[in-house]
Amino acid sequence: MDGMTGRVHVKVPAQPAYLRLGRLVAAGLAGECGFTVDEVDELRIAVDELIHLMAQESVGDEIELEYRVHDDTINVLGSRSGVYLRPEIDPLVAEILDAAADSWEVTAASNSIHFAVTKHRRWGGGATSFPGPGP
Repeated sequence: MDGMTGRVHVKVPAQPAYLRLGRLVAAGLAGECGFTVDEVDELRIAVDELIHLMAQESVGDEIELEYRVHDDTINVLGSRSGVYLRPEIDPLVAEILDAAADSWEVTAASNSIHFAVTKHRRWGGGATSFPGPGP
């Protein structure tokens, strides 16, 4: 979709059964914005890795997610309070994130951790339309 802009806020319990909701919202928004199947999967994988990283600590009961959509770009911001240390990022996870996202970061504040991930639609040019059935 050309010109799609908006924000979506989601809070999910920091429990494995609910974490998939975060990646489903990311994939749904990317699909609505006209991202390719590969781009949707890449964003879904990046968000999934970062949400699971935030859920490693047992303190804090919710992960807050904000999805920012602007034309060909989706930014996903995540935060979890009650966590005092920045989680260790496995080198394999970092490699996956580097391959799947255009940019990503994990930061720690006084009693919270945050992540940001950005994915751009590469092929551009607006939504593709297909002709309807012939006469």
